[in-house]
Amino acid sequence: PEPGVLLQLSGIQNRRVLNEFIVDNQLQDLIWVYQTTRYSGAWHVVLLNQRFTSLNATRQAVELLPSSLQTTQPFAKDLKQIKLEIRNR
Repeated sequence: PEPGVLLQLSGIQNRRVLNEFIVDNQLQDLIWVYQTTRYSGAWHVVLLNQRFTSLNATRQAVELLPSSLQTTQPFAKDLKQIKLEIRNR
């Protein structure tokens, strides 16, 4: 039941593309990845491994990301929603 907001950097269907995204952006130690279902298939969701207390804080974090990650249009995602997606995959 803990509150929190995380920053979703990307959602990627293909495992090879996921691995390339992680390596190309040097994210190996900076992210969490979980699998969910979208469009009737498996999707890998890439989250920045930092919890935020507000939407405003996530917006500020986006501004600090390298431009290569800003182009993926990262967005805030509620921790409750993430847990629901993981449970329902």
